[in-house]
Amino acid sequence: GDFRAGVDAAQIARGVGAEGIVVERPEQLSAALSRALGAPGPVLLDVRVDPNAEPPMADRIQGLLNASRSAGQEAP
Repeated sequence: GDFRAGVDAAQIARGVGAEGIVVERPEQLSAALSRALGAPGPVLLDVRVDPNAEPPMADRIQGLLNASRSAGQEAP
């Protein structure tokens, strides 16, 4: 979502007994995922994303096209 004030989702997770991990840079993601997968209980990854970043939609669209062709459907 787009919040006007910063929301610390990791802190909310900690408040209800889960582990909360904040990821602020891409190079932190691998370590955060490893930590989350090794945790004994629930974990919330609070991944901060630049709101001005362009999503990599071209790869997603191509994947959907390939999947629809594999399933024998016509591409839109």
